[in-house]
Amino acid sequence: MESDLDRRTRRRRGPSSRRRRQRRSLSTTERLLAFVVRSTHDSVACMSPEGRILHCNPAGERLYGYPPEEYVGKPYSMFVRPQDVSRLEDMRRRLLEGETLPAFEHDVRRKDGALVRMLATAAAIRDDDGEIVGISVVHHDISAELEFRRALLEAQLETSLDGILIVDPTGARILSRNLRFAAMWEIPANLLASGADEPVLSWVVSKVRDPEAFLSRVRHLYAHPDESSFEELALRDGRTFERYSSPVLGARGANHGRIWYFRDVTQRKRSEQALAEKSRALARSNAELSMYADAASHDLLAPLNKMVAFTGLLSKRAAKKLDAQEKDLLERLNKTALRACTLVRDMLTLAKVGREALPAAAVDWRRVRADVLSDLEVVIAEAGASISFEDLPPLAAPELLLRRVLVNLISNAVKFRDKKRPLRVEVKGRRAGPSVEISVKDNGIGFDPRHAERIFAPFVRLHSGAEYDGSGLGLAICQRIAARLHGSITAASVPGMGSTFTLSLPAGNHVE
Repeated sequence: MESDLDRRTRRRRGPSSRRRRQRRSLSTTERLLAFVVRSTHDSVACMSPEGRILHCNPAGERLYGYPPEEYVGKPYSMFVRPQDVSRLEDMRRRLLEGETLPAFEHDVRRKDGALVRMLATAAAIRDDDGEIVGISVVHHDISAELEFRRALLEAQLETSLDGILIVDPTGARILSRNLRFAAMWEIPANLLASGADEPVLSWVVSKVRDPEAFLSRVRHLYAHPDESSFEELALRDGRTFERYSSPVLGARGANHGRIWYFRDVTQRKRSEQALAEKSRALARSNAELSMYADAASHDLLAPLNKMVAFTGLLSKRAAKKLDAQEKDLLERLNKTALRACTLVRDMLTLAKVGREALPAAAVDWRRVRADVLSDLEVVIAEAGASISFEDLPPLAAPELLLRRVLVNLISNAVKFRDKKRPLRVEVKGRRAGPSVEISVKDNGIGFDPRHAERIFAPFVRLHSGAEYDGSGLGLAICQRIAARLHGSITAASVPGMGSTFTLSLPAGNHVE
C-alpha cells in the first residue's frame, strides 16, 4: 500500500513533471516552427513596433542581398522605394492599433538596387498578455509571375486582329500599342517614338471623314473617364473602322487609363452593301414578275373560262347531233379547259401566299371550321365524307392562311379516298412545347412513305391526271403557308390505310 510519504512526494513532483512536459512540448513546437521559417522560399522578417528589422530568415537574406550585420536594427525603409514609405508607415500604424490588413503588393529594393515585386502579408506579434511586441512580414516573390503575365499580354496584343492603343487617364501619354494599330492608321514611326498621344491623335483625326465629330467624342470620353463607347468610323480613303473604347480599371475602381480598339470592317460593309443592293434588285424583279404573272394569269383565265362556257353550251345544244366519239372528244375538251383554269388559279394562289399582308390574331376555330365546311360542302356531300374537328388549341395566326391549308388537305383526302369504304377525316390539335400541332388524318388510299417529302414539291403527282384531277400545287401551297408562318408541314402514310398531314406552328405566331 502507498504510504503518506509516497503520496506527499507524488503530489510535490506532479506539477513539476507537467511543467517539464509542457516545456519540452513547447520547445519541440518552437523547433518545428523555426525549421519551417528557415526552409521556406518566402522571406519572413520580424520588426520591432517602431519598424526596425530584428530578424530575417535565410530566404529573405538571399532575396534582399544583405547579411544580418547590415540590416539588423535598421529601419525597414531601407528595403523600399522612398515613394512607398508613407503608405507602409500608415499600414504599420494600423497594425499597432489592432487592425487586420489584407495582402498587398509593393516593390522591394535589393542591395544591388534592383526592384522586386512582392506580395506581402503583415501581422502583429503579441505576447502572452496580448501586448503587441513586434510585426511579422512575409514576402512572396511574384516578379516571375508578373513577367509571364506581361509576356502573355504582349503576345495577345501583337496577335490581335484589332488595332489597340492604351493611354494614361489624361490621354497625354501612350502606355502601350500594337503594330496593328500603327499599320491600320498608317502612322509614321517618328510620331510614335515620342510616346505622346497628341500628335498621334492629330494624325488619326486627319484620316476620318468627319474629324470634328470624332474629336468631340474623344474629348467627351476623357472628360468622363468611367464611360465606354462604340461607333463606326468612315475614313477619307473609303475604309470603315469600328471603334470601341473603355476605361482600364484596377482594384477598388482605380482608373489606370483608357484602351482603344479599332477593327477594319471595310470588306464586311462592302459585302453588306452589295447584298442590300442585290436584295433591292431582287425585290424589284419579284415585284415586276408578280405584276406580269398576275396580268398573264388573268389574261389566261379569260379565254379558258370562255372555252369552258362554250364547250358546255355546245354539249347541251348539239348533244343529239353528235355521235358517241364526238361527245367524248367534246367532254375531254371541257375537262382539259377546267383543269387549265384550276392550274392557273392555283399558281396565282401559290404566288400570293408570300405577298399578302395578313395580321396574326387569336384564331377563332369555330369560325375556321364553319368556313372550311362551307367551302367544301359540295365535294364532301358528293363523297359522303365525315369530317370532325377536335381539341384545337389556342393559336395566334392569320385565319385565312389556316383556312387555305385545311381546305387543301381535306380536299386532298376527298380526292384520294378509298371508294370501298366511307371516308373519315379527323382534324385534331395539341400543344407540343412551344409549338402547336394541327393534324389532318384520313382513311384513304395513302401513299408510299418514300415520297413523304417529294409530294410537297410543285407539280409533283404520284398518280396520273387521268386517275385523279388536280393541278399538283395543293400541297406546295400548304408548305409555302407553313414556311411563311415560321412552321413546317410533314406527311406520314401507310399505303391502303390512309395518310396524316401535320402542320407545326409556333404558338405565338407572327407573319413577315
